Amino acid sequence: MAELDHLVVGCLSLAEWRPRLEETFGVKAQGGGAHAGLGTHNALWGLARPGGGRCYLELIAPDPGQDWPAEGPTPFGLGLPATQARLTDGPRLLTWVTRDPDAAALLARGPAAMGPLRPMRRGDLEWRLASPADGVPLMGGALPFVIEWPEGPTPSDTLAGSGLTLTGFARRPDPEADAALEAMGLAALAPEGETGGGALRAEIEGPGGIVALN
Repeated sequence: MAELDHLVVGCLSLAEWRPRLEETFGVKAQGGGAHAGLGTHNALWGLARPGGGRCYLELIAPDPGQDWPAEGPTPFGLGLPATQARLTDGPRLLTWVTRDPDAAALLARGPAAMGPLRPMRRGDLEWRLASPADGVPLMGGALPFVIEWPEGPTPSDTLAGSGLTLTGFARRPDPEADAALEAMGLAALAPEGETGGGALRAEIEGPGGIVALN
């Protein structure tokens, strides 16, 4: 039942990198907004899958209109100096997110460090997301975050028709990640492959040609 929900690309400035990615993709972002109380905001692009199905890309950055939360993790560790240092030269593919209607059961088969499900919200959109204690993606991003959407359309559905297709997605071989993903039944969603040295690599094809992210 688990599916690839979205890819998480971090950057330091949405004002700078959203228009640059729009130009690179040849497609305007289709949605996004602020994560109230969490210190971040995002822009979203829908992605078709070659074999059918849909997911999306999230470009997420610190929100200059908010402070970081007083306690608890920042989304994907974006409030931490080490994560921000990774993003100095531009956006990076930080991790991926899988959705499952029974996310708690999925998490029970994975490492405890993936964290418990916590409620989140952006505008009228609500969901639950499991996050590590510090928010930092596990195993360099090879292990996903787990999301549980309420019944009804998800952003993967509402963002359909962007003209962008996820033509490739792979993770760097790692025995520990292999074992965890096999136990959760997720290995097929993030197959081992050539990543250019990073933990993850994605290829997106659209009006701007083929764009690689890692």
